Amino acid sequence: MDAEASRKAQGQLYIQYQARLSPRSSLFQWPENLDLLAAQVGLDTVLFNGKETHPSNDEYDRVFLKQLVKRIEQAIEACTDDQAASLDTEKQDLTVDDAILERYMRLVSMPETPSIMGTRVPSPLYVHHYFPITTAKHHHDILGPCESVTFRQEGTAISQGTTGLTTWEASLRLAAHVVASPHVWQKSDACILELGSGAGFLGLVCARLFDTLPHTDAKLYLTDLEGQVLDRLRETAQLNNATRAHIEALDWNDISTGDRDALERLRNMRPTCVLAADVVYDPTLISPFVDTLWVALQKRAHSGPQPFALVASTVRNPDTYGQFLRTLESRQLRWKMMDLKQTTWPNLDLVLFPSVHNQKLEGVVSILHIEVS
Repeated sequence: MDAEASRKAQGQLYIQYQARLSPRSSLFQWPENLDLLAAQVGLDTVLFNGKETHPSNDEYDRVFLKQLVKRIEQAIEACTDDQAASLDTEKQDLTVDDAILERYMRLVSMPETPSIMGTRVPSPLYVHHYFPITTAKHHHDILGPCESVTFRQEGTAISQGTTGLTTWEASLRLAAHVVASPHVWQKSDACILELGSGAGFLGLVCARLFDTLPHTDAKLYLTDLEGQVLDRLRETAQLNNATRAHIEALDWNDISTGDRDALERLRNMRPTCVLAADVVYDPTLISPFVDTLWVALQKRAHSGPQPFALVASTVRNPDTYGQFLRTLESRQLRWKMMDLKQTTWPNLDLVLFPSVHNQKLEGVVSILHIEVS
């Protein structure tokens, strides 16, 4: 059996496991049967580094390992004698790897998440998103040169109405687009401003990209409403040691109503690129958001490139999105639809920042390039 195929299968599983993708989803990308059988040897070390998992991940690990064991058992059942021979064994000797099975049995024997009033409370998950970059400061044994961002995903965030604590699909796709677009961040004088940073994923990816540059004066501003979301954003930036990120409160309504302090702070940022993901969902916020974009995209100097914005949206309601496009035009903001750059991992059949987002059911992601007319 090709050792490289086994290594690729381990990498494929590792990236999705660290991103805490639902292994029950039909969109979770499992390796081919033979590759999975080869990859299971040493997979426990790859996934868990020989350590017990963090208690907050127990519930996810229980589900993940249940599906993994099930897939391995199915692969064993489907394996032919010739395929077993390619693994240097006989079919009757194929079993689930001891380390994986023992870890799963330990988790199954542990008590499940406590419930409140009969309802199970989802535990927060520590999510790690990896992405490849040749100038990375780190070299992963399986993935090669790459960087990563870590944050806490709240299991109850959506049910409590706090959308800013959740990473949405448009943020993942825009982050992949930015990684594949060096002209956005590979400039010594780059200044990226993110509007509606929320959980902070997109902004922290930008911070990591800036960290890979040898010499740069690049600046990064992450903004959102003051309160719980911004507090969590500060915690997440600290967790990732993102010292380059300037985190500031910014209310689009203050910009829209002409608040002098808010306008001055925004103008002083002087962004070369404005990023925003999944912010076009509430019709009442469209006008304040576009007003904020208009101010942020005004050119501050006679020389230098024209600032531009990249706004990613998961189009769930065409009427709301149409209102957004019309509002851009009414403010003399020129837009064009970008081709979504579906960059893949080197030597892996896996897109950057994979997800289990179902476009047919949950909406297609659209990215706009926006400039002042």
